Amino acid sequence: MSLTLAKAVIKNRGLELGKIEMAYDPIGNNLVLAQTFKGKELIEGTLIPKGSKVDLTVASTDKSQFPESDSTDINTIELLDAEAL
Repeated sequence: MSLTLAKAVIKNRGLELGKIEMAYDPIGNNLVLAQTFKGKELIEGTLIPKGSKVDLTVASTDKSQFPESDSTDINTIELLDAEAL
């Protein structure tokens, strides 16, 4: 699912967008890789209270955004928070 569609779904379901973190992915750009609630990954069918904040991890193909690391190919950085939207 694209980030744009995910934002619309979150709002439509009575939830709030929390933090958005970007993760390097050479294949997809602006695709949601994961969604979490209170630090736990949400899987299909998980129920959470209306008004809850959902955090997203979103793919970026721009490797230059991420610091070099010898230990992993995927690094995340905080990009936005809900107040900035």
